[in-house]
Amino acid sequence: MKISKILIPLAPSQVLNEQFHQILLVANQNSASVTLFSVVEDITATRMAKYVPLELAKELMDGILEKQEQQLLSYVANLETRYPKINFDAKVKSGTAFLEIILFSVKYQYDLIAIDANRGHKQYAAQSGSTTRHLMRKSPVPVWTTARNAEPQARHIVAAVDLAAPTPEGTELNSLVLSFAAFLARSLDAKLHIFHAWQLPGESYFRSWGRFQENDIHKYADIELKDREAAMQTLINRLAVQDLSPEIALVEGEPETQLPAYITNNAIDLLVMGTLCRTGIAGFIIGNRAESILDSLTCPVITLKPKTFNSPVMQTK
Repeated sequence: MKISKILIPLAPSQVLNEQFHQILLVANQNSASVTLFSVVEDITATRMAKYVPLELAKELMDGILEKQEQQLLSYVANLETRYPKINFDAKVKSGTAFLEIILFSVKYQYDLIAIDANRGHKQYAAQSGSTTRHLMRKSPVPVWTTARNAEPQARHIVAAVDLAAPTPEGTELNSLVLSFAAFLARSLDAKLHIFHAWQLPGESYFRSWGRFQENDIHKYADIELKDREAAMQTLINRLAVQDLSPEIALVEGEPETQLPAYITNNAIDLLVMGTLCRTGIAGFIIGNRAESILDSLTCPVITLKPKTFNSPVMQTK
């Protein structure tokens, strides 16, 4: 696992605030390259020609792009002093924001996209504008979304894994999630937590059929828990994260309620999770459960996809 190139999209006129400090600490620790990237709405000459001459339309667009580039370069000048191990640069494009971000990050092989998920009155990290949600759904590059009340440096990082993942992609995603979280824990000297919410398959049927005693259901649940514990230990051993002495949380219940509660109760500063959708429908990589979890969080989140994910953006470029 490595993070050597980070792309930070900034909307025109957006302030580069302290919410990016966690991310820039990781970049500085790893002597990474960081690109500040702005996408200006593509006001085409054809559209502008309804109001002004074509040459003037081109001149206006060039001026907007140049002004935004100068703004990014002023940020770079300030950041270079604060984070001396980072190699900064700035790029400006015109077009549709999420499309240009994904295309640029893939073309130039970025390891991470870091974006401020807070916009205006938005209270929660996942209740962001459409650009952030498009990136979460369609970017093959990992996406780190900031949060309004994030700690300056993450001290507790949780990897949320699905130990019952039924597909090779799900198994691969568990490894990616834990590897990424472990890398960040080492980079930031943070405590690693590994979370999994589980339930006894078919428990509601056992109860509704009326053929099973409560003791029987508890016995089946104990068997299921032991299977999940074994799967967790296999994952930990395979990825060799024992040196981090991770805090293991195998919690019975729905992940939509149990994961946000665990984050709150354990002062988690950063969540790393997969957004695998089992429908196989391109562009719907975030399933209903992941969407529900993201909508209830206020901490920064990193979302990952399996390497086999085919972005609909790349398919239509």
